[in-house]
This record gives sequence, C-alpha cells and structure tokens, in this order.
Amino acid sequence: MGTWQTGYKVEGLELVGEFISSSTSSTGRVWVYLGRGAKLTGKKVEDAREIVNVELATPKELLEKVRKGEIKSQGHVAAIYLVLDKLGILK
Repeated sequence: MGTWQTGYKVEGLELVGEFISSSTSSTGRVWVYLGRGAKLTGKKVEDAREIVNVELATPKELLEKVRKGEIKSQGHVAAIYLVLDKLGILK
C-alpha cells in the first residue's frame, strides 16, 4: 500500500466495518480499515486544506484516550471501537 498524507506505509488493509456518518442529515458512508505493520517510509504530505497530525499510540493507549474524552469526534470514536474490537482489546 502506498504512503498517503502521513508518510506511513502498511502491509495491507482489512475492512473492519462501515457506518453512516450522520443518519439524520445525510447518507454519507464511512468505511473503516485496519492497516497492519505500519512503517514510516516517506515524508508527510502537507495539504493546505486540512491539518493532519500523526500521533503514535498503542491500542490500549488509544482506548484510554477515548475513555478520558481526549478524542471527541463521534466518527473517530466509532472507528476506534470497531478496530479495537477486531483486535480483541475490548474483551
């Protein structure tokens, strides 16, 4: 898989789930993928239209950030829980 905005490359992507981003106001869909074996292989690609910050965390650290309310976007929280469940972290 090629690097994207982050400069990281993964060995492959696995579809974990799909949900509607805001069922009361749109039909937009979100697909959640899990990338394994991420390695920094290039520079982060800057895009003037958005700010992308890369912050590394273990799955357990990520769960703690959600529980503490450090990650507030409902779509991101849903995606994190889907991936953590797939990894068996929530059991």
